[in-house]
Amino acid sequence: MNDLIISGTLGLIGLLFAVIILLVVAWSAAVLIFTAIAAGEYGTVFAILSALLVAGSGYLATGYWLRKKDYI
Repeated sequence: MNDLIISGTLGLIGLLFAVIILLVVAWSAAVLIFTAIAAGEYGTVFAILSALLVAGSGYLATGYWLRKKDYI
């Protein structure tokens, strides 16, 4: 029973750290985008939005592939 409580607590702590890191990255990207727009650096904005598009496409493609292979 104690092992279950310890592993659950460590899992929640890890999840909390992941959420905090995700929020910091999102905040930093938003500040960078707003600063780049204010400075007229649209190349930076394009690069960040392109990276998000590529990451989203990869996530979508992975989902389709897993469904095709009958894993999900």
